[in-house]
Amino acid sequence: MSRSAVGTLDSLLPHHRSTINCQGPRHSSSSSPIMNKGSNVGGAEPLGSPKSDEEVELNSVEEGMGGKDPKLEKKLIAAASDWKRAVVFTEEKVLASNWEVQISDLKPFCTAFRDRDATIAAGFDLQADHFDVNRWHDDYSPMLANGRRGDALSGEGIALAKMGTTFVLVTFTYPVVSALAMSQLRDFCRAEFSS
Repeated sequence: MSRSAVGTLDSLLPHHRSTINCQGPRHSSSSSPIMNKGSNVGGAEPLGSPKSDEEVELNSVEEGMGGKDPKLEKKLIAAASDWKRAVVFTEEKVLASNWEVQISDLKPFCTAFRDRDATIAAGFDLQADHFDVNRWHDDYSPMLANGRRGDALSGEGIALAKMGTTFVLVTFTYPVVSALAMSQLRDFCRAEFSS
């Protein structure tokens, strides 16, 4: 999206701009809020200052993150400024996430690229939300699928990428559109998981 288009949207709909929860629920300090551009449709609160690499690594051990990669999580959080929820996972475990999610919530996504018709017919279920899937590309690197729930202004988009055995799932809300979220997801996957 061009800067002039974003500026126009900002001037027309300034009440839709506020903060987005990019730090995830495990960072709870409120001493120095981080303000990112994006929509606050999900009711996310601004969160505290990012922790240093050393603090993240110590907290990862202390909190028993169960195999999460603190460096990958930091990169994901940095890349997720326009995403409401973002998670990197394999079939066995969650590698990085900006919100609390269990691998059991993500297992169905591991079969999404096996059968186009079945995936589009079933859609995606993420925790309590159902998303209709309307795009599916298995001939692309990374493989991509995306969809939406609700309408364009108050709904939420979803995008799934697969590169090798690694999956990245993101959701996004207005003013972020699918084209922007998908290109950001593609670039993140290529930067982090290309061999």
